[in-house]
Amino acid sequence: MAKSTLRISTGIGIFFRAYGGGNEKFFDYSISSLLTTEYRNHYNIERRNRLRKRILNNSGNFLAITILGKLPAFYRKNDFDKNGAIAFIPNWGLQRGIGKKYSFQSQVGPGVITDFNEASISPNVRLGIGYIL
Repeated sequence: MAKSTLRISTGIGIFFRAYGGGNEKFFDYSISSLLTTEYRNHYNIERRNRLRKRILNNSGNFLAITILGKLPAFYRKNDFDKNGAIAFIPNWGLQRGIGKKYSFQSQVGPGVITDFNEASISPNVRLGIGYIL
C-alpha cells in the first residue's frame, strides 16, 4: 500500500481567460500539450483500508505538489497562450479506481504560472480519467 507516489503524465489541456470591464468583456481559450510531474501524499489510504473501503490503484485523498510544463498552444483564440509556460501547483485531490485499469481524479489548488516573461497566480482545477499501466 503506497502512501506516497510520484506520478508522471502527459496530456492535452484547455486553458481559459476572461477579462475586461464595463461593457467590454473578452473570453479567450487555448489548447496545449502538457507534461506533468507530481509528488502525492495519500493521507487517508490506511484509514480507508481499516474501514474496508476500496484502495486499489491508490483510491483515496491526497495532497500534492505539481510541476506542469505547457508547450505553446496548437489552437488558440486571439493571441492567448502563444508561448509555453511552467506552473507550480500545491493542490488537494482525490483518486478513485474504476475497475482494474482506470482511475478518476479531481484536483484543486492555486497555481503559480510563468511564461518566462511574467508570473501570475491562477486557480487550478483538474478532472480526468487515467489508464494505469
